[in-house]
Amino acid sequence: MSRTIRLLAALAATAALATAAASTAAAAPGMQVGIFDDAQTLYGDPATAFGTLKDLRVQIVRVSLYWGFGPLAVAATKPANPINPDDPAYNWAVYDRAVQYANATGVKVLFSIWGTPNWANGGKGPRAAPTNSTDLQNFAYAAAKRYSGTFLAPDGRLIPPVRYWLAWNEPNNPAFLLPQFVKKKGVWVVQSAIDYAKICTAVYSGVHLTAFAGEQVGCGATSPRGNNGPASSRPSVAPLAFLRAVAKTGPVKFDAWPTTRTTGSRRRSRTRSRRARPTAPARPRSRSATSTPSSPSSTSCSRGSGSGSPSTATRPTRPTPSSACRWPIRRST
Repeated sequence: MSRTIRLLAALAATAALATAAASTAAAAPGMQVGIFDDAQTLYGDPATAFGTLKDLRVQIVRVSLYWGFGPLAVAATKPANPINPDDPAYNWAVYDRAVQYANATGVKVLFSIWGTPNWANGGKGPRAAPTNSTDLQNFAYAAAKRYSGTFLAPDGRLIPPVRYWLAWNEPNNPAFLLPQFVKKKGVWVVQSAIDYAKICTAVYSGVHLTAFAGEQVGCGATSPRGNNGPASSRPSVAPLAFLRAVAKTGPVKFDAWPTTRTTGSRRRSRTRSRRARPTAPARPRSRSATSTPSSPSSTSCSRGSGSGSPSTATRPTRPTPSSACRWPIRRST
């Protein structure tokens, strides 16, 4: 998937949560324009990144808030006082910077909390749920308190508020949450849904315990695909099956349940093909037994290529339902 498509892929989750909040605000009706690009907003030059967002008239930017994963982890080591944003174990520097730049350019921030620290799950890695969901709840509380709009940065400046939050990312995808399935008493269960229900509840509770007005917490942000195959080489869960499995765990609170709307390159190629419908070739003077590029039996059919330009496939002389091009032809006028 190209970088541009990856950026657009995140808009569904970002916009869905923003819309949930905006629906109650008379000054901001409808869906807001959002984007997701950690490579620029976190790792790149923030002045350039947020300046570009301003030029694009972006209203909200999604930013990954790494709880304990990677070089930008906030809590790589266990805090002594986890609900205190000023605990020495916490490192918020890059996120403070992102929020300050976003505020200066008039862009709102949505923080997506993800990545379990090793100390919180026995060293199982960032994709495994925390052993004790209270650890995640405490972190969410500390984050929401720091970005409440009432907290001072180390340089004495007031840190701008963040009101939009997302619990994890694509929890039905093994790239972000493991395991997806577990066999219990001979029956496969959707373990990712069981774990995610606790993750969602922890983030929702932690953020809302701060009791600041306007806070919105989204859960879900599910991948658009899933094979529902626990015995497959890469088990995953379809988004609706995942949502049902989460619901079976008991009451789960959230303010919005967004889902990613784009898919991989195969689906994208088909979409492009349908949009780039070719015009019908010129009507031949006479019908011949041999197919030629200008005869109706050899109508060209657009199939997206890797470069985005449609390639041409030729119909057989007498196409059958299984071999004929299935895309409708729009005749030129």
